[in-house]
Amino acid sequence: MRGFRYLTILAVSGALLSAPASPSGARPPSPGGASASLFSVPPRLKVNVDFWRDVFVRYSASQVVLHDEEDLGRVYGTLPLGAPWTATRTQRRTLKDFEMSVRRFLLALADGRPLPPLPPGGEEMARRIRKMFKGRPPEEARSAAFLVRTQPGLRELIRGSYVRAGRHLPRFRRIFQKHGLPLELTLLPHVESSFRAMVYSRAGALGMWQFTRGTGRLFMRVDAVVDGRRDPYLSADAAARLLKRLHAALGSWPLALTAYNHGLGGVRRAVESVGSRDISEIVAKYRGRSFGFASRNFYAEFLAALQVHRNAKKHFGDLRPSQPDRFDSFHLPRYLSLAEISRRLGVPEGDLRALNPALRTPVIRGRRRVPRGYPMRLPEGAGERARRIFAPGLLPADAGAGAKWVMIRPGDTLSHIARRHRTSVAFLMEENELVSTRIHPGVRLRIPGGASIAKAFPAKEAPAAPAAPAKGGPGSASKPSPEKPKAPPARPSSPGRPAPLARSAPPPGGDGSSAPKSPSPREKALRGALAVRPTRDGSIGTVRVRENETLGRLALWLGVTPAALRRLNGLPPAGRIGVGEGLRVPLGGAPKAAFLERRLAFHRGVERDFFRKFKVIRTLRHKLRPGENVWTLTRRTFKAPFWLLQSYNPRKDLRRVAAGDALVVPVLEKRGK
Repeated sequence: MRGFRYLTILAVSGALLSAPASPSGARPPSPGGASASLFSVPPRLKVNVDFWRDVFVRYSASQVVLHDEEDLGRVYGTLPLGAPWTATRTQRRTLKDFEMSVRRFLLALADGRPLPPLPPGGEEMARRIRKMFKGRPPEEARSAAFLVRTQPGLRELIRGSYVRAGRHLPRFRRIFQKHGLPLELTLLPHVESSFRAMVYSRAGALGMWQFTRGTGRLFMRVDAVVDGRRDPYLSADAAARLLKRLHAALGSWPLALTAYNHGLGGVRRAVESVGSRDISEIVAKYRGRSFGFASRNFYAEFLAALQVHRNAKKHFGDLRPSQPDRFDSFHLPRYLSLAEISRRLGVPEGDLRALNPALRTPVIRGRRRVPRGYPMRLPEGAGERARRIFAPGLLPADAGAGAKWVMIRPGDTLSHIARRHRTSVAFLMEENELVSTRIHPGVRLRIPGGASIAKAFPAKEAPAAPAAPAKGGPGSASKPSPEKPKAPPARPSSPGRPAPLARSAPPPGGDGSSAPKSPSPREKALRGALAVRPTRDGSIGTVRVRENETLGRLALWLGVTPAALRRLNGLPPAGRIGVGEGLRVPLGGAPKAAFLERRLAFHRGVERDFFRKFKVIRTLRHKLRPGENVWTLTRRTFKAPFWLLQSYNPRKDLRRVAAGDALVVPVLEKRGK
């Protein structure tokens, strides 16, 4: 997860922080009464914490602090902007010019040259810099010249965050207490979003707790119907579970909080590189490629938040926080439209939309219904009435509630699927959150059923039939729905050719076709090879990478982003995965069975495409000679794909064969010869 970055000036940092207190200004209790020591300030981070505390409560939005990026105790001075910082082009250019002037000043100081004047407003800063480096080695000023950084003051933003936090902190504390976590962690939204629910970061993180889409799908529903990141309380529960998992993996809150910003894999690499679990050592010594200013300072900012929180009255006076949110909630027993819920309860739709920010545009506009089991929030006092009105057995039949899923097969296009199901490409793209019309075999598309699709795309009236049509000719009856093309006749088996994959249907909820009655041995073997081996809690599994699989394809089948898959496995941004490697996969975005069916469909398609072009005419027994390996066999000698060679040698690990090993090799011939 990445913090609230876009207000930081000309730098990669942007974690913002505000620290509201309880109405009395007292510090909230923590489970077990022991969390005071959990978040004590490490001596070596005190300078960093003091710097951020000043940024939060001392400097206003119309002031910019110029400081050293690595030594936060080296503050050169402040530059008045004359107006609050809004990141306009003029403001950015002004600050960039001033920053370059300070750099030239430091370089001249290091070289003993005449000191250039700083722009207007920098006279006091020039005197301060000369005093700061007087008697110091010239190399120190030269190094500092390339570490000049600017940071706007955040006092006004923090005051507003303090007021907004009053709405959410009571419920946040109950959620974190339920998970057995220190209640100080409920102040994390100050660092991430300044307690604003619809804040986007440059990395695509959204919401009060700043979840990216891939990470969010591991802990809550994020799709075209419901986006839990937009809801403060759904995302608070997700954040609590994520923090709990990070703490269990890393063993300390400083590391867990840093991983919340930088990622679990990144913090593990930092610990391994530095050889220490001390956050002060990591901040001082680790210089990973993506471990920038924001990640290095994330924990110090959080500690500054606690300090400001404990002294909120001193810093902000008698500000009055917003009143806590009050509402009732109940879980929907079935799919219902927002208009239907509003009509039955007598609650305006606008009130329902405001209380349920996780509901996406298709639901708001009536094209989709609120899903069954959704924790619907209602105005206070309406919960009991809702439970009576929506009691099981009192609602009419749920016509058309179920959605239909179709499996994309080789040769399918989005326009073909749209025509087949009487909808449009634009609707399919919106329902499945597609960013382009390019689709891949093995992925399932959701097509809303019944009333939803009929409402969005009503059927056109059929034209009048011509008079006295010929029997059985055009117009004699309504046009039947196109039949599913019949499977081509089975090809005669070739000598030594393995049994082809059974053309099994999609999983339950697919396009309605039935599953094969008896899978072939080849199908069973492939299912076993592609199966996911889950961990004890079932949220993470492991798979072996197969030929033709990429990180992007696996992420697509899992319903996560490639970046989330890389973070889970500690892979660098440009790292690749090899055939046969073990890969950890999250099972929150797609159930294990759905992921397996998507992989199966893809590899069935690969096999079908291959045997349309080639046939096995015979097999031979080949003993590997010195210098030969599987790569030379598949790419040079016999030019057979790895998966086909593996199917003829199921008991051998082809990645570990050596000279002298005997393999059964299929000999191929191109069809049409």
